[in-house]
Amino acid sequence: MLNHPPGTWLKRHFDSNDFAWTLPLPPWSAPRERQLRGIRIAARSVIRRRLVAERGWAYVLTSSIAWPLLAGLKAALDWRATARPRAVGIPDLWWLQVAHNLRLADQHEFRFDRPQQRRRAREFVTDGENKALMEFLNRGARPERVRDKIPFARFCAAHGLPTVTVIAESEGGGAAPRWLAPLPSGDLFLKPAALWGGQGACILVHAAADRSWHADDGTRLTGDTLAGYADRRLGGLAWVLQPRLRNGPAWAAFSPGALCTVRVITGRKNAAAPAEVIGGFMRFPRPGAVVDNLNAGGLGADYDSTGRLGPARSLDPASPLYDRHPDTDAIISGTIIPEWERVAALALRAHAPITDIALIGWDIALPGNDPVLIEANTNWGVPNDTPLGGTRYLEILLQPGWHCG
Repeated sequence: MLNHPPGTWLKRHFDSNDFAWTLPLPPWSAPRERQLRGIRIAARSVIRRRLVAERGWAYVLTSSIAWPLLAGLKAALDWRATARPRAVGIPDLWWLQVAHNLRLADQHEFRFDRPQQRRRAREFVTDGENKALMEFLNRGARPERVRDKIPFARFCAAHGLPTVTVIAESEGGGAAPRWLAPLPSGDLFLKPAALWGGQGACILVHAAADRSWHADDGTRLTGDTLAGYADRRLGGLAWVLQPRLRNGPAWAAFSPGALCTVRVITGRKNAAAPAEVIGGFMRFPRPGAVVDNLNAGGLGADYDSTGRLGPARSLDPASPLYDRHPDTDAIISGTIIPEWERVAALALRAHAPITDIALIGWDIALPGNDPVLIEANTNWGVPNDTPLGGTRYLEILLQPGWHCG
C-alpha cells in the first residue's frame, strides 16, 4: 500500500494517526454508536497529547487542517497502487478516513472490502486507539506485574495458575541469570522478557546423544553456555528460558509445527464485579514458523461467545479467507475451539485477583489435555473481524471507576 515515493512521503509525514481528532457522530445516530464514538474521542485525546509533546501544536494543527486533502491523496494513491480489482472506491476510502478516522491500514486490517464490514464502520475501535486508551486507564495500576514475562511467571505461581515452567531468567544488561528449574531432556524455547509479537523468540533443539542444544544459527549449546548465548543473541535484553511446548492432541491439527494460542480478552466492570469474556481470536502458525503471531505470518480467526471460530486470514490485505487451514486442512470456520469452556474459565480465573485493570488479553495454549497461560497483555491488540462495539467492551469502559464515561 502506497509503496512508491509520493505514498511513502505521505505515510512518513502524514499518517492518519496524526489526525488528532475524531469527529462526533450526528445526534440522530444510535445511542450506542455515539457512546462508542465518545470512547474513541477519549482515546484520540490521549494520542493528541502525545503528538503535541512529540511534534508541537503547529504540526498538529497544520496536519489537521490539511487532513481532508491529504486523505483524498492517500485514497487515490492507494486505489491506484493495487493491481487487483477493488470493491471499495476512492470516495469510500476518503470518507472512512475523514468521517470515522479509520486510516487506510485500519481499513485493510478490518477488511472493509467486504460490504458487511463497511456497514459496521461505526462499531470499530482501531488498534492504536485501544492501546492508547489501555495505557491511559492502566496508569494508576500495576500492569507490569503481569505484562512482562518474568513478573507474569511469579504472578501465576502466587495464584496457583498453570503456566509454562521458567527454567532460567535474566534481567538483561549483563545481569547473572537465575536458574529456577533443572534443564529438561527436550527442546527449549528462548524469548525476550518484554517484547511483543513473538519478536526474538527461538527454539533450541535438544540433541540427546551428548545432552546439548542446537540453535537455528548452528551454535551448539550446553548448560554452561546457554545463558551467555541468550545474552548475545538478544543483545542484552531481559530473557526467559522455558521448555518448548507442543500442541496437544485436540489442537494438533491446527498447526504444522509451532504452538497455537487463543487470545481471550476478559473485562470487569469494577473491582468487585466478576470478570467476563469480551471476545478474542485463535492463531494458527504456518510451516517453518517459530510462533503463531500474525505479524510473523500466522493466521487468525475471531470467535463468538460460544468459542465458535470464523474464517481465518493473515494480516496481508490480499489474504483470502480460509475455512480450512491451508497447510493441515483442519476445519477452522464453524469449529468450536476444542476445550473452549476450560480455556475461557482459565482466563477468568487469572483475571479474578487483578481488580485494578479493566481489560486484559490472555494468551492460552493447550499443550496436553489441560490449558496453560502463556502470557498476559494489558495493552492488547483488537480482533480483526469483530468490532469492539459489537462486544461488551463498551459496557465495561463506561463504568464510572474506569473514567471513560
